Amino acid sequence: MRALTFLILLWCIIGSTYDTYASLTGINEVFRDEDSPVFKRTYKPGTPFSLEHRYTMRRNSDYNRGVGVAITYDNLLDHLALDKIRSYVRADASPGHSLIMDVGGIDLNGDTPQIWIMPDLSSFSTNTQTIDHLDWSATGLEVGYPEQTHAFYIPTSDTYEFYELTHDDLFLYGLGQVDGADEVHFEDWYLTMAPVPIEWGIDYEGTVIFIYEEDPDYDSTVLIQHYEVVAHGTLETYDEGSVNAVKLHFTEEIKDYKDGEEIEIDVYHEVVWYSEEGHYLRGQLKEGAAFTGETSFDIMRYQKIRQSVSTEEIKKVEMALDAFPNPLSAGDVLTISHDLDVHLGLIQVFDMKGRVVYQMDLSNMNSKHDFQIRLPYNLSTGVYTFRVHSTSGEPIGLGKLQVI
Repeated sequence: MRALTFLILLWCIIGSTYDTYASLTGINEVFRDEDSPVFKRTYKPGTPFSLEHRYTMRRNSDYNRGVGVAITYDNLLDHLALDKIRSYVRADASPGHSLIMDVGGIDLNGDTPQIWIMPDLSSFSTNTQTIDHLDWSATGLEVGYPEQTHAFYIPTSDTYEFYELTHDDLFLYGLGQVDGADEVHFEDWYLTMAPVPIEWGIDYEGTVIFIYEEDPDYDSTVLIQHYEVVAHGTLETYDEGSVNAVKLHFTEEIKDYKDGEEIEIDVYHEVVWYSEEGHYLRGQLKEGAAFTGETSFDIMRYQKIRQSVSTEEIKKVEMALDAFPNPLSAGDVLTISHDLDVHLGLIQVFDMKGRVVYQMDLSNMNSKHDFQIRLPYNLSTGVYTFRVHSTSGEPIGLGKLQVI
């Protein structure tokens, strides 16, 4: 298998990453290494299973789409909205601590809701992060993936993630890792995270092709990403109770080619759940583990989305906060000083039109008197306001800053 870098971050599961760099000062083009592959993408919109499908799911004249739980384009658009933030937990299996879950079976007719009980991931070795939703045009990095429609920011690693939501799929283009004051390191992923809509009986396949123009050993790598929505029902979470959900089977085949011949193939499998409320669970199956019944996972990744603040709360009276340096430049680190005797939850930065141009979760910070944030690199010159909220969402402090 060609030496590909596999990252495990956010919802990401399997994917080939390729390095790209761009300057953050007056960014207007992406610089790719000479041996970076050419990217091509095709996909088949989600369609009902055929009678010849390997699970022989029923399809006849009285089949009606919309059976059971369905996650629509509008649901996903709401999950990605700027007034939402998400928490992320990754749990890894370890010796003596297997990740085991009864994932149920394949509902051939769509008329038998299932119940799935999620393992308590807090009892395993976990990596927990908070992920902020950003206006993609406020990141200053939209030139890396011009097709993107949504961006996330992970404060703990100073990393951006770039997505495109269409009526066919939710597609992850790649990551942007900040490397110092004037450079960002792009890593291309090109991975379908979910078909749209997500409802029982949908079959989706996407193909990503990397063509190597100057590689003596490989002509191309083909990634075939396949989703089947095989059941609907109730997901019993370990922390927030029951949620309505759909279950998908995901398979990715990674094929390497030379002179038109397939020279190597690797295959990965996952069981995936999406809920209407915004809970996502992805379990990467152990090699040889079954798609049905009680089965074993190497890794589980769990996300849940929550509202950040409401318009009414923003209008409340808050304590004035000091920030320095002020004025400062886009991309600079801002220190905010406070004497707030509460647990901090979130900071939001607004432009003069009242639009949220940046937000960051503060719940993992332990500072009693000050904290730091890095402003987006493409903020225009001007005056901005910022508001700090408690973990319950209540606005508790505000201030102003000037970008020069």
